[in-house]
Amino acid sequence: MYVVACYFSYLAISIALTIWVARTLQKSGRVFLIEAFHGNEELADSVNRLLVVGFYLINVGYIALALKTRDPLRTLREVIELEAPSSALCSSFSAGCTSSTSWCCPECAGTLPALSPPDASA
Repeated sequence: MYVVACYFSYLAISIALTIWVARTLQKSGRVFLIEAFHGNEELADSVNRLLVVGFYLINVGYIALALKTRDPLRTLREVIELEAPSSALCSSFSAGCTSSTSWCCPECAGTLPALSPPDASA
């Protein structure tokens, strides 16, 4: 019984967190994308929607992969001890997806240093 309750609570927490982060990114990322696409709002909104869908797919897929246990859960403490690291890892994974967006497009960010090609003479 505890395993099913653990799975449902983990899904509820992780999916709620994913939805909250995605909505926040969509609102805040719009301004960044409009600037990156030189004022082209239609293109920025389109890319923003694609990024949000990709964020959902990656996070929900990860949540589903992390949803497993072979150990019997006999107490509420064991449920929390199993669920806490998975939820923390899901949060860290969401943060990594979020921060990697600006690193994927450094010329759009404007604040990142330009990468120079490696020196061929070395």
